[in-house]
Amino acid sequence: MQKPKRKRYFYGAISPTRIREEIVKPLFLLNSRYNTILPFLATFTYLTGGRISEVLYTRAKDITYDEVNKAFVVNLKTLKNRVIGQRQIPIARVGKDKWFYDMFEKYYYEYVIELDPDDKVFPFRSRFMANIYFKKIYIQNVLVLDMENKEWHERTIRLFPHYLRHCRASHLVSHFGFREFELMRFMGWSSSKPASFYVKLDYRDILKKMISPDILSTMFNKYLEGKL
Repeated sequence: MQKPKRKRYFYGAISPTRIREEIVKPLFLLNSRYNTILPFLATFTYLTGGRISEVLYTRAKDITYDEVNKAFVVNLKTLKNRVIGQRQIPIARVGKDKWFYDMFEKYYYEYVIELDPDDKVFPFRSRFMANIYFKKIYIQNVLVLDMENKEWHERTIRLFPHYLRHCRASHLVSHFGFREFELMRFMGWSSSKPASFYVKLDYRDILKKMISPDILSTMFNKYLEGKL
């Protein structure tokens, strides 16, 4: 018996402000012994755009501070790309990253700097463990595209780590003007195809204007048809 096809959805990115207010801050309030660490894990995952497995692999020695450019540099292991074994991700206090930078800086100087070089930055054994806590956070009014019916809906979704990576890719294009090659290098993709998706959909226009889901859906349909 053939299994029914799993429905595919595309989740629209929320703004950095909403990430701060609806994801990072609520993580402090979770009834968990990790509630003082989880907000920083979410912050670090967002700033680096890393896959959760890459983030949890990061060790204290992988983070350095560039005095000249006033930025942290994270040597993030790329687990899904053999060509790019490691990529350097800057964390700087610029633009809409300022609040997240301050959060990361606080965690670094209060916790990471005291670790041995080979110690992991976050004390989670696996991504599944981190997922358990992230899923306790619900985000309301997220635009979700039903890929089968090509229709947009507003939904409440449970947080999953890859959503932070998706939001970061969107914001690098919309707020920092990244183009395909730059985005490809930052995210550690072996192909330009995912990068071209974010660039062609042009989040700079979408996020700066109040566009209805119907118009957004039309734009996405054009992309799927190769007209953008």
